[in-house]
Amino acid sequence: MEMEDIVLFGAGGHTKVVIDIVEQMERHHIIGIYDDRPELMGTTYFGYPVLGPIRSDYAVNRGIIGIGNNDSRALVSRIILEQAPEFEFVHAIHPSACIGRDVTIGAGAVVMAGAVINPSTTIGPHCIINTMASVDHDCRVDAFASVGPGTHLGGNVHVMGHSFVGIGATVIHQVTIGSESVIGAGATVVHDIPNNVIAIGSPAKPIRTRETNEKFL
Repeated sequence: MEMEDIVLFGAGGHTKVVIDIVEQMERHHIIGIYDDRPELMGTTYFGYPVLGPIRSDYAVNRGIIGIGNNDSRALVSRIILEQAPEFEFVHAIHPSACIGRDVTIGAGAVVMAGAVINPSTTIGPHCIINTMASVDHDCRVDAFASVGPGTHLGGNVHVMGHSFVGIGATVIHQVTIGSESVIGAGATVVHDIPNNVIAIGSPAKPIRTRETNEKFL
């Protein structure tokens, strides 16, 4: 099968993981990377040329945003579609990931090595399901949300848009995590979590409001 040309956006640690997944998938050929940092112009990053700033005439209108921060990923998505309304986002799924029956994975989503997504789950556009995370049956992870490494979501969990579930957290079945919220590393979530909060502990409890665009790492 002929490989499709794609470009990536952002030159950071998450981009390295996306590159590794794309290379192992053997479905896409990476033309290069777009990043706004002037010092990267004309250089290579992880073996691929930096083609220019994010606001550019793109080499091809197909690719993936390699940025780990949910809000930054959403902002770059808007910029890309303003520049090129016909741009097509593709997803990246590591060959070692286990994807169940009747699973939907949205455009631009990244599923990393060892992740498990069980049947009838929906992963929204531009989500990240990180290394060795497990998402059980009938879950919903909305657009631009992230599930951290080693995290476990029980069945019928709903992670709303732009939220982040931290490394090693556990979310029991039928819990909803509100939009723009952050669940701390190692937390155990046994009750619904409202929008725009930071929640930590076991059981997880909100400790404060999360500010708009506040970094979560």
